[in-house]
Amino acid sequence: HMEILGSQDAIAAAKAEILEFLPAQGTAVLPAADRYYPFLQQRLPPEARVFCFGEEGTAPADVTAAYLGVASGDAGGETLGSRFSLRLQDGAPLEGWLPLLGRHNVVNAACAAAVGRVLDVSPELILRGLGEAKVSRMRMAVYPLPGQVTLIDDAYNASDPATMKAALDVLMEYPGARRLAVLGGMLELGPASEEAHREVAKCRPVRLVTVGEGGALIAAAAREAGYPEEITAVCDDNESAASELESSMQGGDVLLVKGSRGIAMEHLISRLRGEGA
Repeated sequence: HMEILGSQDAIAAAKAEILEFLPAQGTAVLPAADRYYPFLQQRLPPEARVFCFGEEGTAPADVTAAYLGVASGDAGGETLGSRFSLRLQDGAPLEGWLPLLGRHNVVNAACAAAVGRVLDVSPELILRGLGEAKVSRMRMAVYPLPGQVTLIDDAYNASDPATMKAALDVLMEYPGARRLAVLGGMLELGPASEEAHREVAKCRPVRLVTVGEGGALIAAAAREAGYPEEITAVCDDNESAASELESSMQGGDVLLVKGSRGIAMEHLISRLRGEGA
């Protein structure tokens, strides 16, 4: 939204408009550690209730979650997700499992748990629901590729450096012999675009493959920061990126694919999975 609204302050103001329509006795579930939290509170009707959530240790909140790492749902299970600890309104911590990867998704789980508590859902049912969570396609989906390569498909969108970094954090924690990041550009950032792409370059996977003009900015900034040129490939489009990967992937590799919706990196993923363009 940066390209249209111009600043994060303007985006926050636009998103806060919905709070003005909350009934007088309604409840707003808000992120306690967000820098716009005080601003959001100010936009609420005077008698509205605030119920907040967050990551443990970041800010006081009604519901907090702590990320405990990558784990399978059952002993010996093949589906990897995130193990977490959930504390509901100063109660004893409850340990749970989320079939989604990443610390950021555990914070999302805290938000869902907060909504559950506002609606008087029991802690047991909240944990069970989180353990059965499903999201739309191309959001941290994991697939096996031929040659014992693992694909992390997060190609649905990449709206800003924070979402890119969250995905790269998952890549760097995922068990594997080598980690490859295939990154497309972040669109609709307006004047902030170049700096945003340079910010992503601070993350350092083992190998970097970029797609499109925005991706080229990431690669250039990575090289300027000392990232070895021989393990950085700059590709004009998804087809050339697929060719580059097919010639360089090795057994045990873990591959993350992420980019803005307009770059349509699902075509790259389809080719790698043998499904055609």
